[in-house]
Amino acid sequence: MKKCLHDLYNHYFYKNRVLIILLFISIGMGLILSDDYGMSWDEPNDIINGQESLKAYYDTPNFQITNPAGPTGPFSFMVTDIGSRLFTILFPHWLPIDGRHFTYFIIFLVAGILLGKRGG
Repeated sequence: MKKCLHDLYNHYFYKNRVLIILLFISIGMGLILSDDYGMSWDEPNDIINGQESLKAYYDTPNFQITNPAGPTGPFSFMVTDIGSRLFTILFPHWLPIDGRHFTYFIIFLVAGILLGKRGG
């Protein structure tokens, strides 16, 4: 069994080594560049949508969202709000908006990998 898992790991790493290397390079670049952007004009509303959507799930059973979500929906705003909190804990010199940008970047990388896997 151990040899089988070892062979599977070796085969997967060998087949996808370029993708794995590019993924680590991309994450490194994202970590370096994520705090170089400012806040765009629509992000304050996205932040409010994410926070209100999260409150609707864990705060009050009758909580009403006062600011309806845009075309990406409240789920993406909730994910970026959680990511923002997580990354500002991991990187204390980052602003919350930097954590949001890095969360968007990670989502983009995951989507690219999934699309690449679907086609290959």
